[in-house]
Amino acid sequence: MVFLLLFCFELFILFFLSRFLTQALSHILYTVSRSESVTVWTLALLFFPGTLLHELAHFFTAIVLFVRVGHIEFFPKIDGEHIKMGSVAIGKTDPFRRALIGLAPLFWGTIGIFLAMYYLSPLPFEPWYLNIFLLLVIIFEIGNTMFSSPKDVEGIPALGIVLAIFFLAGYFMGVRMPESMWSYLNSVQVAVFFQQLSFYMLAPLGINTIVLLIARSLHRKSGY
Repeated sequence: MVFLLLFCFELFILFFLSRFLTQALSHILYTVSRSESVTVWTLALLFFPGTLLHELAHFFTAIVLFVRVGHIEFFPKIDGEHIKMGSVAIGKTDPFRRALIGLAPLFWGTIGIFLAMYYLSPLPFEPWYLNIFLLLVIIFEIGNTMFSSPKDVEGIPALGIVLAIFFLAGYFMGVRMPESMWSYLNSVQVAVFFQQLSFYMLAPLGINTIVLLIARSLHRKSGY
């Protein structure tokens, strides 16, 4: 459970690093171009692969859960003071499926980083620097676009309340987790999995930190 908690803490830190990174890059791009549209479209192109994966995760998860989907958008739109990099129109559904659809990019993004590190870190391609470049791009893109927006997770509070009521009701009725399931969750295999995952998550944290430091350094040198 220690590595599970460590992994959750890493996701928490990565969430804020991704937000700070986007803000820093936006400021630098606007300082250089003095154009809101140039800033928006440059960021859109920079994060387009991640945005594509993010919206497709919503889209296909909704289809699998038999929820109606409408128009899907991969290009940015300015929404007040915020930039919407993409969107998918999702039909009305119950809080449980709405939460699963909203959290889909986070789930699949985490799996994507794990698989990228697992298969590309042994450097299977030649030349070797192609592996490094491809791995860094995948981690950078996924790590900065896999977090859900407030709109995506609006069904989670309701779902949390419903689940809490069911768990409490089950607890007072004497319902307990099967011993076999509890043993599996505390098994060495599960511990090793989250140990590897928490180790691999150091990669996007490191990349974001380095890029953020570079962006902040350029910001200071610009004198703005």
